[in-house]
Amino acid sequence: MNLSFHHYLKKLILRAFSGERFQPEQIAQSLIKAQRRPCGKRDAAELKEWLENRGIQRLVHFTELTNVPYISRYGLIPREYLELEVVQMALGASFADAWRGDGMLEYNCLSLTSPNYRMLWAKRSAQKERRWAVIEFNPKVLTEFFFQFTPTNAASGCLPNAGIEGAENMFELPQLREDLGLEPPEPTDPQAEALCDSILPVRAIENIFVDNEEDADWLATHEVTAVLDSHLFKPRRDYSYWRGKRITQLPPYLHANTS
Repeated sequence: MNLSFHHYLKKLILRAFSGERFQPEQIAQSLIKAQRRPCGKRDAAELKEWLENRGIQRLVHFTELTNVPYISRYGLIPREYLELEVVQMALGASFADAWRGDGMLEYNCLSLTSPNYRMLWAKRSAQKERRWAVIEFNPKVLTEFFFQFTPTNAASGCLPNAGIEGAENMFELPQLREDLGLEPPEPTDPQAEALCDSILPVRAIENIFVDNEEDADWLATHEVTAVLDSHLFKPRRDYSYWRGKRITQLPPYLHANTS
């Protein structure tokens, strides 16, 4: 954890949302100017080639629909700062979980190619009154900002790793991948995560997806354009295999990572 960076970002966010004279446009400009934790030059070059070779075109984050207007204005802000009283008063951010099992509140959680359907499906099933959206970011941000990666849900206790090694760990077990019919851009475990402790800027947002017209219309009243795509809200085709298991529990993974 880079404490100096996190302290800086917290201080900037508190200042941006506490000023009596600050209007939404001024807050947005302040956050645009915020320092990001950069990706190292060597990692950036390796990850750029890696993205091209794997054909990764989507970096996605699912969230409650009511969060989308402020994300569209200010960018994707880590939960650590959204929970600050002055920020919560301004934005009224909603959280999918009452608490984060991984304890990494300073990090935004994203997925490559498709959302973490196991978590999204569980939330939609348990909280039917809530509405959801999937935000697509340009994956090139992986070459701009510092990211860490986990081969499955970070709440499982697996340690995140940065750079090309961490990114490629999301695609382990080639035989299993072949058996499941996974494409090169699809992580092996559908719960694999990309974690970023910077504010992901509005300029990096490519699309906002919803699965029904009603939600698209609601966003339109908040000056946000959404795209209908129900496929992104459904389980990945190999969902039956992953019931009750994750990659770090599989014997081939355990053997490969202890030998």
